[in-house]
Amino acid sequence: MEDDIDFSSIQRDRTELQRLSSDRYWDEFNGDWKSYLQDVFKYDDAPPSVEKPFRIKVKEKEHPFVNWI
Repeated sequence: MEDDIDFSSIQRDRTELQRLSSDRYWDEFNGDWKSYLQDVFKYDDAPPSVEKPFRIKVKEKEHPFVNWI
């Protein structure tokens, strides 16, 4: 059984993705990644993190070279 692959639609979709991502990043935001990501995720509706009191909080050790420099 031979599947027909539509290479023109693959190229068209790839060009469209390029236009919506990196071209927009450079043209509209001039390489400013922070502004770009704020715009990309402005409609992100992920719920805020909730407190999880059942998790054990581990105190981080101080880095041994913190006072070295």
